[in-house]
Amino acid sequence: MAIKSLILFYFLGGFSDLRQDWCFHKGKEIGINVEVQYALDCEKINLPHRVLEPNTALWYTKTMDIDLDSYLQVKADDGAQVYQDGKRILANEGNFFLLPKSKNSKITIRVLNNAMKGGLNAVTFYNKLPTPTVKSSHTLKFTAAQNHSKQPKLKNKEVMTFSFWGDSQSGWPVFEKISAQLLSKKDDFSIGLGDFVNNGYNHLEWEKFIHHIEELSKETPIYTIPGNHDYDGYYDDLIPKNYYQYTCTPLGNPTYHSFTVGNSYFIALDPNRNFPIGIDDQQRSWLKKQINSKSFKKSKWKFLLIHQPPFAQGWEGYEGELFIRALMTEYKLEGKVDFVLSGHNHDYERVIHTNAGHEIAYVIAGGAGGGMEEKAISSNFGMDKIIKKHHFCRVFISKNQAKLIAYDLEGNEIDNFELIKK
Repeated sequence: MAIKSLILFYFLGGFSDLRQDWCFHKGKEIGINVEVQYALDCEKINLPHRVLEPNTALWYTKTMDIDLDSYLQVKADDGAQVYQDGKRILANEGNFFLLPKSKNSKITIRVLNNAMKGGLNAVTFYNKLPTPTVKSSHTLKFTAAQNHSKQPKLKNKEVMTFSFWGDSQSGWPVFEKISAQLLSKKDDFSIGLGDFVNNGYNHLEWEKFIHHIEELSKETPIYTIPGNHDYDGYYDDLIPKNYYQYTCTPLGNPTYHSFTVGNSYFIALDPNRNFPIGIDDQQRSWLKKQINSKSFKKSKWKFLLIHQPPFAQGWEGYEGELFIRALMTEYKLEGKVDFVLSGHNHDYERVIHTNAGHEIAYVIAGGAGGGMEEKAISSNFGMDKIIKKHHFCRVFISKNQAKLIAYDLEGNEIDNFELIKK
């Protein structure tokens, strides 16, 4: 079918031809630069198509006529790469790919899924690039606290307080309430655990995010780490340029970092720099230096910040990331770190493990705006607490005690626990 006809069908609400008869198979390859993969035995599917296959390459192939040079828009979870007749086509703008005209052209889409459920949702052809849907002339941004040269000043030398939250993910009415609550608490600093927007390439979403944290950022330093959705639109090279721009992070700097406030040491890792998610040699070397540093060893309380959780139960079939568990075992972090704070799952979850007498709390705080997870939970692993409500958390740190309180949108307490050290 010719592209002119496809565009006409698009405006008439049709486009059934592009939804039907795709050839689907799962890939096992690692990395973002791979040759096109075809399968002799594939599954015939129609779009939209989503499967519970986190951290998996999902391949879709369809043959069609392209009569004019045209832009292909790909909507996928998380990101997509496009091949035409076996040749890689780099993105022209975000999830738009310019395809030259070709008869009987084999279009292959590699969906790089780092979400829990992912796949190919829709494809659309355009005769010109509809850039106003993703670009903006505004310049709203804030400087994330890790990019400041000075650490936060503690308001109370006896008790340090900070908030943390994740997955605002363009749920602006909810996040507006979360931001107001955070502002009212007047904590020493705040931590955003990623997935700040639903589409990392979309400038308008980032500007809405900045708009909603503008007042908070004036009063409270905000540390950030990116989530998988903050990388959306950047799957040619996995460099989330909008995250860099809107957090005032110098382009080229690592997206992982560490900081010390009071008697506490924080290590923020970014597994989304790789596909499938993981920690590469450079980040591993950096992590090793952190845990062997004098500052880390002498700190009373130690925190690991990472968007994806090592343990989870709130999404059926997903129990957290095995590679994070393996990483913690490799570096003996269960005996060194006191808290692992994550997002990714859109709910509140926590479990406390004891390792040779050392308590470590795993907390998921992914309820700052994105839609709540389904009611179903994974039955093969047990968290101590699962609450499917929008929320944020605060931690109160003193010399020998760390107390965590989780709050709902109205500021009501929904959970609390404490760790004690002599």
